[in-house]
Amino acid sequence: DDLGERDGSRFFTITGNGELTLTDGLTIRGLARYRRAKSEFDDAALDREGRGGRDRYFLWRIAPRLTALDGRYQGDLEFGQVDNQRSEWNHPDTNDSFGGADTEASGLRTFAAWRNRLEVRPSDAVKATISAGLEWQKDKVNAFDGYSDALSRSEEQTAFYGLAQVTIVDRVDLNGSLRHDNPESFDAVTTWNAGGVLHLPEVGGRAYVSYGTSFKAPTLSERFTKSAWNVGNPDLVPEHGKSFEAGADVGTEVGAQGWVGLNVTYFDTRITDLIEYDYAALANRNVGKAAIDGFELGVQAKIGRIADLRVNYSRTNAFNDATGDQLLRRPKHSWSASLTLNPIERLSLSADWYRRGQRMDVVYDDSSAWGPGGGYVGNGLVTAYDLVSFSARYSVTDSVELFANMRNAFDQTYEEPDSYRGAPRSWQIGTRARF
Repeated sequence: DDLGERDGSRFFTITGNGELTLTDGLTIRGLARYRRAKSEFDDAALDREGRGGRDRYFLWRIAPRLTALDGRYQGDLEFGQVDNQRSEWNHPDTNDSFGGADTEASGLRTFAAWRNRLEVRPSDAVKATISAGLEWQKDKVNAFDGYSDALSRSEEQTAFYGLAQVTIVDRVDLNGSLRHDNPESFDAVTTWNAGGVLHLPEVGGRAYVSYGTSFKAPTLSERFTKSAWNVGNPDLVPEHGKSFEAGADVGTEVGAQGWVGLNVTYFDTRITDLIEYDYAALANRNVGKAAIDGFELGVQAKIGRIADLRVNYSRTNAFNDATGDQLLRRPKHSWSASLTLNPIERLSLSADWYRRGQRMDVVYDDSSAWGPGGGYVGNGLVTAYDLVSFSARYSVTDSVELFANMRNAFDQTYEEPDSYRGAPRSWQIGTRARF
């Protein structure tokens, strides 16, 4: 039944950061962020009064910084944690007289890093920046609910990286990077990236190209969660990718204060050992290869500092290279546009539009053999949707700002993913202060 019950959410966030100067060239920076949220939601195709969840998130980070050699060297140490706790409830109500089990999950990430950056200038025509560092992190996950076995796992990962950027006569930028990851549960892997930018001031633009490799390890949940709908697969291996990108920007002045620009980018990514959920086996599998390519177009128009208009279009072809099936939840066509107005110096007004095109998804019917609730149909094409948002910012002083945001301003009904309704109209007002 449609109970006419409107789901909503409430959240509270506070963020603080600061910097303490100990000596000339030695500082300590700190960041802390706390967020608490509570929300109500429904089942697939069923209005529910008894379902909801809570989320608590806490991040802290301490980062000493050493600056030397007249600012040409910068070294950072970083320590911190991210603590996230979630819970959901499923109480009996009009549309479900039985309800279901409550769930709880917590995740803790502890991290540390040592990062270094050195600027060198071997000649007047050449300048370079060299970066290198070490990273370590440990993830711990605990989860319990009435539908799956309890999960308690942890694992560590270490990595080191190097990066070099070279600028030649302010015309050519060259960059290259190397990263070596050593995850606890998988073989060590080395990835790299190389690229270049040619600046073209004659046409107000640039041309750029890059190529690189990547890898993505399967999550603890994909490997070990066991339930009526999932069989953990500890034999999953990481995905590996190769990506190529090339593009160009051009722009020209129009009148005394106007400017118009155009950018175009082509991208091509190949993924091996693609991880996908197999509904027949009720498990995540390394099913083969994926091919993702396409292009992006963008137009920008400005009138001094008064108005800024941006329009972007993206065409994406994403397929399982072994079967030819379209990858799920990747629309072929996406559009976005934003308009920012500054009628006076301290006031900024913005309007944003986003269109997510048709795409393949896992589809559920409005009912099943057990009544309303959304029976699984299979993979199918789902409709496009549009979202419009507005925002305003006003600088009271140089350190205090008032803001207001309205997201999904026209209360568009959409599902992302299918059968899970997206957020309705929401608004936010607040203030930001910098000291």
